[in-house]
Amino acid sequence: MTRHVRREDENEDENEDENEVANEVADEVADEDELVDEGEDALEHDDATLDPGRLHRDLELIKRMVAQSRRVRARSGDIYLVVGGLLVVAGIIDTLIPGGDGWVAWPISGVLGWLYSLISGIRRGGPEGHVSYAPRIEALAWTVACSSMAGAFVLAFVGRLIEPMAMMPVIALIIATPLAVSGALYRYWPLTAGGALFLVFAIACAWLPHEVYSPGFVVTMLLGYVAPGIGMLRLSSRAAADGP
Repeated sequence: MTRHVRREDENEDENEDENEVANEVADEVADEDELVDEGEDALEHDDATLDPGRLHRDLELIKRMVAQSRRVRARSGDIYLVVGGLLVVAGIIDTLIPGGDGWVAWPISGVLGWLYSLISGIRRGGPEGHVSYAPRIEALAWTVACSSMAGAFVLAFVGRLIEPMAMMPVIALIIATPLAVSGALYRYWPLTAGGALFLVFAIACAWLPHEVYSPGFVVTMLLGYVAPGIGMLRLSSRAAADGP
């Protein structure tokens, strides 16, 4: 009798072990099925992503956005022309007025140019001006540059922490960055070349006499800032003549 009970217990234990093994196998099979399903979903997603038609449409959309941004930016050539002209006038006044009092023309021209660019940018604002992040990035770059120039003037003429004659290369260094950024954003090489020209002038001031700082800055402004603005106005006129 006792042996019979023991055999029944042993049979029950064996059945339980077999059930546990069967459950583990079932769980492994279910996991494999889930992995297969995930792999199939990933392959379908990759196929949709690598669809040549879809890629072509995405590229065309990006090209249209870049082209429209460049057209919008080309209409802002007058900002470069006016702001650059004001700074050129300031440089001429600083060069012609003896006694070192001509420096006052620089902050006055800078403030007038900033006001013109601000008002002009607001008037041009609209849905067409925000077809991409390029105008926003450019506006941020120039805002930071103008703030840095204002801070440099305060440090130089209020705090006396910067030698006034060092302002020319400092301002040239500040202008170089947003010019290069604008040229890269819109693939307009004259702006990028203008940024490089301002950088070269700023570094060259380390070996140039102070007397040529203002004339040198005027020449750099004409070639690296005003000239690209004139080119942008020509692009805008050509785009208007060709139509949308």
